[in-house]
Amino acid sequence: MVVIFMTLSIRTVSAATVTPYRQATITWKTVSNVQGYNIYYRAVGEKTYSNAVRRLSPSSFRLTIGFLKRNTRYVYQIAALDQNWKEYNWTPLKTM
Repeated sequence: MVVIFMTLSIRTVSAATVTPYRQATITWKTVSNVQGYNIYYRAVGEKTYSNAVRRLSPSSFRLTIGFLKRNTRYVYQIAALDQNWKEYNWTPLKTM
């Protein structure tokens, strides 16, 4: 049984190295008096945001986004949320 386990483990590692996805970590400076943050991201060339992470904690300052296609550039924007959960204070468009 040990030999079978080792074989499975090796295959798992090999499969992970050929995955078509990557991840990226973005960071930002926190803003005082906010309810939280929304982060929007999309592939360069797309007209609308196809992905969003919403209502992150007001103490958040970092997010790792997974399942990004390899060899694809992405852009993102972060919006702070006021006390009524309305978006404001958008960051400029940034590349990840």
